[in-house]
Amino acid sequence: MLIKGDKREQLYPTQFYLDQELTIPGAEKAVCVIANARITSCEALQGEGKVNYKAIYRVIYKNAEGGTDCYEQSFDHQTSVKSPVITPKCYLDLEIGVLSCEFVGKSDIKVRTAFEIRGYCIHGYSFEAIEPGDGICKKTSPVIVESISAIRESEIVATSASDIKEAIDKILSYDTRIVLKKVTAATEICEIDGECFVQLIYTSGGNLLSRCISVPFETEILAPGMKSGNDVYCSAAASSTTITLENASGGSSLKLDIVVAIKGFSVERQEVMLVTDAYSCKKELKLTSETVFLDDSVCLSNVLEKLSGSVRLDEGSKRIRSVLCVCPPSVGALTASNNGSLAVEGIVSANVIYLDEDEQMSAILAEIPYHFVISRDFACQDNLYAKATVTCLTARARHNDQIELSADVYIEVFGSNMRQLKIVSAIEELGDREQNECAISLYIVRPGETLWDVAKALMSEEETLAKLNPDLKLPFVGGEKVLLYREL
Repeated sequence: MLIKGDKREQLYPTQFYLDQELTIPGAEKAVCVIANARITSCEALQGEGKVNYKAIYRVIYKNAEGGTDCYEQSFDHQTSVKSPVITPKCYLDLEIGVLSCEFVGKSDIKVRTAFEIRGYCIHGYSFEAIEPGDGICKKTSPVIVESISAIRESEIVATSASDIKEAIDKILSYDTRIVLKKVTAATEICEIDGECFVQLIYTSGGNLLSRCISVPFETEILAPGMKSGNDVYCSAAASSTTITLENASGGSSLKLDIVVAIKGFSVERQEVMLVTDAYSCKKELKLTSETVFLDDSVCLSNVLEKLSGSVRLDEGSKRIRSVLCVCPPSVGALTASNNGSLAVEGIVSANVIYLDEDEQMSAILAEIPYHFVISRDFACQDNLYAKATVTCLTARARHNDQIELSADVYIEVFGSNMRQLKIVSAIEELGDREQNECAISLYIVRPGETLWDVAKALMSEEETLAKLNPDLKLPFVGGEKVLLYREL
């Protein structure tokens, strides 16, 4: 009997730097550079995956007239993710994120960005299992076999109107993060409850400001072959964000149209009984064994955490007069561990733009480390995969040399328990077994043994021993006496 299933193999995060040159006509001073990226396509080859991605740069700068403006440019690039588990037949489920972004220059800018690609490789596997014939006693173990189906990317539109209470001169930049709070399987569809978070940077009355706007949505996407009760794992990214001022320049009402791309995979689980040992009371058997590795269980945890921290100016720097805005944050050094309780740690970083005591615009990189205990009963120990999304980040000046930050961080952690199981893949009968000539056999149970182990040692059947020893209590603790009577 051929058992077929699918397996998710976590890929080790791939980190790399990308250097990019930008030329901004009319720029007197670059204030900050905001980098983002999204994967446009990927191809699985032997031992590596070819990843095509688009890097998007938005530069906020001071122009020659003393005003604040934004320059945007995108570039198409290709990189590779290497792993021995990747094959041409596997499906790659990958995400790309920005870890850091640094720049030098005024109008001719050199930008160095650190990217990270993480995700899974999903591939099929198979192994032979047997169904022993009559007269053979078998020991079985239940295992869960997963069938994983990719949910191809679908796009939906999340729309919302927002009033930010102040007149907007010009929208300079934005960054959209998406959180899927609940994903449920139904017949042929996925039901999704999510929320978009738009970090908006704009000018109002000549001042540079930022604000976080929330756009919740509920939707359904087509998923052919999906069954109600399947487990579903999805991720989402913004393909595009359109922000329209309802009353043109000087208005405070916004309309947001966000194209959300959703993809993932569904998991259907089936329990099968595999033979792990066998014997015959009448025949000598030759067993062929094979070791299989299976995901015994899969865990998922998600939680919204509050984060706070501060950053202080270097000694000798000009003092802070007021904080203007916060640039979109990034998450780096993200790890998860489960040593009795599930913990996630990492670093949230963002550029904070402020006015100094000379009314000059400056920026400082704020880095806030965090360590959250997510769960104390997270059962999975293997293949831990953490994902953190900063949904909103705000800053304010404290005294004149310190900036305090607070953030909402949505954290998701996946994990599994791997089980190594030795199964019987073939049985060959070698001939008749010599029969025991003793009329009575006595067996002293050792700690950890089961009725199966005793029956195999005595070359009897479990049902026979249970009838001959009606006072036995299961499970055994060790030291019990088991009698077997034979007809000679």
